[in-house]
Amino acid sequence: MATLRKRRKTKTVIYIACEGTKTEYHYFEALKEVMNDDALELRIYPDESDQLDLVQPHFIAKKHKKGTKIVEKSVQGIKTDPKSLCEHVITKCKREEGIDEAWIVIDKDGHSNLPQVFENAQQANIRIAFSSISFEHWLLLHFELNVTPFAKSDCKDKDGRYLKCGQSLHENDCKGLRCVASHIRMKKYIADYDKKATNLFEQTHEHLSVAFKNAVHLRKLFENEQVTYNKNPYTDVDILVKRLLDL
Repeated sequence: MATLRKRRKTKTVIYIACEGTKTEYHYFEALKEVMNDDALELRIYPDESDQLDLVQPHFIAKKHKKGTKIVEKSVQGIKTDPKSLCEHVITKCKREEGIDEAWIVIDKDGHSNLPQVFENAQQANIRIAFSSISFEHWLLLHFELNVTPFAKSDCKDKDGRYLKCGQSLHENDCKGLRCVASHIRMKKYIADYDKKATNLFEQTHEHLSVAFKNAVHLRKLFENEQVTYNKNPYTDVDILVKRLLDL
């Protein structure tokens, strides 16, 4: 009887976990479709099935004097802040065989535990694609070298709703002074820019060579200043994009 041989692995599996469940997720999903390296397999978290946990109600057991009752409660099933993402990837790599390279795609945007995240990621051999203040600065670099230290990705009102600055829709429009998104809208670089848009890669990929050049130039401007997570502006998302496109 012939001896069965274990099939050799032919692809390098790259696992990336995105803080942004809309902007970043859709960007890399679209990029995945144009990857031309058959030796690479890209897995993105959170995928559509993971994201259902963000919106669907969960049923939990709640104890009462008369017994236990199953009730519906809206709770967050997954968390995508930098600390949670790093912990998720560490656990994923320990439990699941076959992941050759792991990344987390995060930004600064108000997070206070980044020093620990960077340290934990380094110890676990997890690479970080980092933007400050937000992923939108990477998108902006496709069109111009901008060294503005923006304070926000996109301004919100007191109830947490996006104001969509840059379109003169309200009196609190920052007109590009605070948020990256407003600058993108004002310059009309991306038509009706929206963080939930699913076609951001399609609208920017023709300018990738410009983005690569600008990202490198931006890092050189601030290479002697402080640690990575305190730099603003800053992005090294280009390194991950080049890796995936085998450039």
